[in-house]
Amino acid sequence: MSSMKFREIEENYILFMKSVRKNTIIVPTFDIDLMWHTHMRYPLNYLQFSEQLCGFLLNHDDSITPQVLNNAYKDTAERWKTAYQSEYGHNVDRDCFRNS
Repeated sequence: MSSMKFREIEENYILFMKSVRKNTIIVPTFDIDLMWHTHMRYPLNYLQFSEQLCGFLLNHDDSITPQVLNNAYKDTAERWKTAYQSEYGHNVDRDCFRNS
């Protein structure tokens, strides 16, 4: 993966975190989810980052039902489009994560 592509993914992750609202489910895209899981491997750094951007520690919960997940994804996509004037989920080609 090129450094330019990585910076794009990192920026999407930051924008995602900035769009979080307390007591609202937000659903990441594939690239954002990978960045999120990676970031949580560094808990102190993640705590500081989350509190700075979200105002609280954002929990990552993979155990929501498919129907709730689908509805929350649609809501997340609408908020993203309104906030950033771009389509959500069409940001990064998954093939860029494959080993060469």
